[in-house]
Amino acid sequence: MAISMDTIQEFLDIKNIQYFYDVQKKVLILTFQPNMIQVKLDEQQKFLQFQTLNFFQYKEGSKKYIIQELLLLMNYRKKLVKFAYNTDGEIKCYVDFPIEDNSITLNQFSRCLSAMLGALDEARIRISTVIEVGNDPRLAQSKMIENLVDEIMESINQQRKDPHKT
Repeated sequence: MAISMDTIQEFLDIKNIQYFYDVQKKVLILTFQPNMIQVKLDEQQKFLQFQTLNFFQYKEGSKKYIIQELLLLMNYRKKLVKFAYNTDGEIKCYVDFPIEDNSITLNQFSRCLSAMLGALDEARIRISTVIEVGNDPRLAQSKMIENLVDEIMESINQQRKDPHKT
């Protein structure tokens, strides 16, 4: 069983979400200012993808690697939403949903869209902070926690090597 664009359009209509359907490209375009999201079906309508259009651009600059590190951390922490940074400096966000031999419910569709919009808001704020301030306070906090865990693990390993030392 697959899903059709008609079903997705029904979901959007039920949720009163405005959209544009590009007949030639067979994609839906949703606008949630300032976000634009493309919804498309691939692989004989067995794979649904939500993907941003023109989310963020940062090709070169002193903050490039901090932004990439931030996106990696967000990918690690997010269950459903993923970010990509391409060679042109374009930052994209996407949700991939395999349909395969089943369909998708209105609740599943809504969750994908909701998770994506929340992640976009968070990412926009955090990326902007990195560009303006030079770092992301949450990224710094994560590194502090990581360093603390490393110190604890090192202490445990030292005790294992020499259990009589206190």
